[in-house]
Amino acid sequence: MASGIAVIAVLVCLLAFFIVDNGGTDEGPIVNPANSIILQVDSSRYIELTDDFTTGELNAYLNNSGELIIYLDGAIADGYESYVWVLRDDLSNTYKTATKTEPEAKWTEPDVGLFAIMAYCYAHESDDKAAATYYGGMTYYGDKTLNYAWDYGGERVSVSSVLTRDDIERYRSGTAAQDSLRHGEALADAVRFITPGGSIGSLQKSLRSAFDSSYGYSDAAYADFLLSFVRECFDYAPDAKNYGVEQYRAFPVETLLAGSGDSEDLCVLYASLLQSAGMGCGILGLPDYCMVAVAVQMKAPRDVSDGFVFKEFSRGGSRYVAADPLVGPSLGLMRDCFGFDLIRGVYTYYGERYTGDYGLAVAR
Repeated sequence: MASGIAVIAVLVCLLAFFIVDNGGTDEGPIVNPANSIILQVDSSRYIELTDDFTTGELNAYLNNSGELIIYLDGAIADGYESYVWVLRDDLSNTYKTATKTEPEAKWTEPDVGLFAIMAYCYAHESDDKAAATYYGGMTYYGDKTLNYAWDYGGERVSVSSVLTRDDIERYRSGTAAQDSLRHGEALADAVRFITPGGSIGSLQKSLRSAFDSSYGYSDAAYADFLLSFVRECFDYAPDAKNYGVEQYRAFPVETLLAGSGDSEDLCVLYASLLQSAGMGCGILGLPDYCMVAVAVQMKAPRDVSDGFVFKEFSRGGSRYVAADPLVGPSLGLMRDCFGFDLIRGVYTYYGERYTGDYGLAVAR
């Protein structure tokens, strides 16, 4: 779906020496571990190591060339003939593997993100099953330059911004949100993850600069431009893929880091950009889906693509139009499989009426 390029979404070459891709294990990422050790890269960057790194079974250090050397404790490594090393990027769910005869791996170009290292030890090279396995979590903290490019209005748009280490630390921490909010499903709580400041505010300014240089401004036109950015530069991904659990509400900073999200995560990102731009908005909760309500006035387009309808409505004296961050030709259009009437509290999906916690939660 995403035709834009988000550099953070996929690390093309995770390890220079990892040349064989044999898939990997299915364990979920370690989020906010209680026990860890710190490997300082420089004054502004550091690596947090968890799990078997904290026991000494796995070890790591940075050499003079800035390469991260990962190795098994000598006493543990004795008696094995070969080792399969696996590096997993937990936020893009990609794997790189290499089979080696020594209990050491080298990460030549470590980068900001959330990773895991697995070492599978084989007593004999011909064995099908590992005699022992070791696991370590790695979170690399630092400023991350984000580069995006996508097509809008017949022109190529390029935008760069910086995701700061402070924001990554703040929103990935265990205190950023209570578990009941992180993993809950109450619609009213979704808007609490809309955070327009910091790195999101800086990104919005870069987007506004790119928009102003090529297009005439109106709130509706800029809201449509921001919508195209989210649609084109971020892929859909379920929470289970990005965060290892079925339900996880991500702050927009986390979605920038992951480069993807489910409909709720992408709605929160889009709403945060809108709020940063000074526009009112809210989250529309629909059966198994979310959209954004954008407080702008606009006319229905003359030509509406098949399968879509124009949707506008009022709430609390404000006029809103619907915005789907996943699919649709433009702002105000949503798929005709959805239907809702906020006044009567009627919600349908393919004509089937639903009751429950659906409606509009307005961002404050």
